[in-house]
Amino acid sequence: MKSINDLIINSAAPFNREERFFTGSILPLLVGGNDFKDLKPLVDLMAPSLNLSPEYSETRKSVLFYTEYNLKKSGYVKDSIKTVDDSDTKIEGDTPDVLFYVWDNDKVYLFAIEVKMYHRPTSDNLAMQIQRQYVVLKALAAKANIPDEYIFHYALLPAKTSLPYTDKSKLITWEQIHELYSSKAVNRYATDALGYALKEYDNLVAKQNTGKNNSTETLSGWDIVNNHEAIGIRFVGCSGGRKGERFIRLAMTDKWRFNSFQVTTADTCPNRNWFSIEEFLKAVNN
Repeated sequence: MKSINDLIINSAAPFNREERFFTGSILPLLVGGNDFKDLKPLVDLMAPSLNLSPEYSETRKSVLFYTEYNLKKSGYVKDSIKTVDDSDTKIEGDTPDVLFYVWDNDKVYLFAIEVKMYHRPTSDNLAMQIQRQYVVLKALAAKANIPDEYIFHYALLPAKTSLPYTDKSKLITWEQIHELYSSKAVNRYATDALGYALKEYDNLVAKQNTGKNNSTETLSGWDIVNNHEAIGIRFVGCSGGRKGERFIRLAMTDKWRFNSFQVTTADTCPNRNWFSIEEFLKAVNN
């Protein structure tokens, strides 16, 4: 009998897939079976004290499950990206890779997972991405009357990654997922494919991002103004710096709102092309 290794090798198709393969195919195959009752081990891993029982069957429907769900592309924002949304919620497209809701009688819980497999961002980059996503999650939760304490937001990473993600209490490893679901005899293809992915991690992983770039994220000016406190932005980058011709020209018109700026949460100013968030806010407010 052929193994998953044989099938993958004989297929000649590269296996170091984007995260979307694991979030859009492998994870749903693991957790979506048995009328979504197979989601319970993952839910228990993220919120062990709740003892929730997710299910989507003819007799009980308590799950809403999304992967690769982009709020902007899904039409959540009123108009195009170049139209400022002055509604009570300003949401861009930075949604976690996996997003699902679980109902328990009259209570609803929001679960979100940012997934990495073979791509290795810097620690600062991942932390900022998580912070940006939490802004979106809080806005979604507010619209559904979900209290903050009912939001469960995790990063899902391979244990072998060297990424020093600091918030260990909000971290799940792919190895945990593989062990958990292999023991429960759910979808065999998904567990075998995930096992192969982890076994061959050293051969398939992307080269380590050294983090030498000063920027940890790129945001529109409007995003910076609205979310700088939640994200923890310390400095903004623009060619020529605060007194450079380019930034002055942008700040004198509404163009700053839609222009993309580099931002960082670092404690020190990277170079002369960067200036503090306070200087940025003062300039655009004027």
